Amino acid sequence: MKPSDLETLYRENFQRVYNYAYYRLLDPVLAEDLTSIVFTKAVASFDRFDPSKAKFSTWVMRIAHNTLIDYYRSRKVDAPLEDLGASEPTHEDDYPALDESAKEVARLLSFISEEDRELVFLKYYEGKRNVEIARMLDMNPTTVATRLHRALATMRQHAK
Repeated sequence: MKPSDLETLYRENFQRVYNYAYYRLLDPVLAEDLTSIVFTKAVASFDRFDPSKAKFSTWVMRIAHNTLIDYYRSRKVDAPLEDLGASEPTHEDDYPALDESAKEVARLLSFISEEDRELVFLKYYEGKRNVEIARMLDMNPTTVATRLHRALATMRQHAK
């Protein structure tokens, strides 16, 4: 694979990985750091990527998911929900996902758990079905549906 091919894959998938990190962490700086780590890992292990098993976008999102889990494990800090405010960008970024409606979504996401944020992201941003989400996260599809319902109810309670 040529360096230009890797650059193309990076450009095609950067926003998706960044958005995944941002909507889970609600912090643009941490999201940028995590995105950098994900692509560093992807480049370092690119020889193990098998296009017959998955698309590059699927593979890099799995790396993003695992990197986020590693981040949470290394942190091991549990903050009370009321201490979690929406961490909105402090400057105008080049990322189109950070418009006013995205800021409101980030604020509402701050009211649900990190685990439920992932469910909401996979369902409504990635467009996955509950069965797919359940398979990805080793959960029962009914549990996925119940947690999504509760997460959305919580978000609705805090909507302006």
